[in-house]
Amino acid sequence: MTKLLIAEDDQNIRLALRRIIPWQDNEITLCTDATNGRQVLEIVQKEHPDILLLDIQMPFLDGIQVAKILSEQHFEGEIIILSGHDEFAYAQAAIKYGVFEYLLKPCRPNDILECVLKCRDRIASSEKQKLLWRGMEQKYYLETEYQFKSRILSEEKEDLFAPPDHTKRDLLEFIRTGEAEQAEYCIQTLFRYLSGALYTKQTILNYLFTLFLPVVDLREEHELLSDEILRCRDFRHLAQFQCLKEVQDLLQKLSCETAELCRSQFGGSLVIREALLYIKAHYNEDIELKKISDAIHITPAYLSVLFKKHVGMNYLDYLNRYRIDRASEDLAHSKKKIYQIARENGFKDEKYFSNVFKKIAGLSPSEYRTRYYKQNPADFPKSGPED
Repeated sequence: MTKLLIAEDDQNIRLALRRIIPWQDNEITLCTDATNGRQVLEIVQKEHPDILLLDIQMPFLDGIQVAKILSEQHFEGEIIILSGHDEFAYAQAAIKYGVFEYLLKPCRPNDILECVLKCRDRIASSEKQKLLWRGMEQKYYLETEYQFKSRILSEEKEDLFAPPDHTKRDLLEFIRTGEAEQAEYCIQTLFRYLSGALYTKQTILNYLFTLFLPVVDLREEHELLSDEILRCRDFRHLAQFQCLKEVQDLLQKLSCETAELCRSQFGGSLVIREALLYIKAHYNEDIELKKISDAIHITPAYLSVLFKKHVGMNYLDYLNRYRIDRASEDLAHSKKKIYQIARENGFKDEKYFSNVFKKIAGLSPSEYRTRYYKQNPADFPKSGPED
């Protein structure tokens, strides 16, 4: 039986939650009720509930504060928050501390029951994941990055692994632009997905290793490598962790620290950070330096000086590199025509796009696409790439 704790300071609502919803018919056992945040923490220690149904406004500690404390204590159950606040900040804080669902009052009993049952299914799935994680005998290798990528691409089972789209790219962008909170949110979203999916330990580690490598490379760019960080390049180091949460904590710590370093690289310049964020949002448009400077309210000349000082290259070089990076992904992972990829990434002229691409990547777009599929046959589209 799944154990549920209801925390609500309003007695009428609390009794209604207990009596109206058919918990027992759905094999849900109710723990002792809590009327404030402190009682929740006490009952969690004594009765070990699987799921918490918390009101966001309670005496002593509110629902968000309780979720924060339990997150720090590595609570393994699921948390649902009932709230009368629809502000994004509340929901964002809830997700940050691992809350499964943020339900707005008034809630229908069936909606609450459905959410609790989803939590129960998630817990069951997580338990199966732990058994797979701990029970499978794996072989781990000390290998080069090239050998690693070649091996995982040759494993047919990896074709079944489908993490959220663009997770890796989004995470690296958040880190590079100094958005530590967004990077943390991205990682939490990814691991919520992983904890509810039935993949082998080997499969998950293969994917996570490809996230660690570029983050460590960013640290190397800043010349801020330590023995602990260097160990993240060793696949065997990740394989030693006993549970997924330990890997998440390490990736989250490394990513957030690196994001703060990238942010400090701009000399605390919010101007540059805003400029980079603007480029990220509008890179596929016709954006001249003046357009960005107008958007962030400084002169083009001053922005040009700041860009060179804090980013290490001029604005146009950075924009072209960003666009080519995006175009490279399109070439590798789509069958679009090259002229389409050029236009979708901010280049009006295909010939100019090809010249810029070759200058930065060392290959023409068609050569890049051909070489990519030769080195990564598992990614080859069924009908082949189009030029």
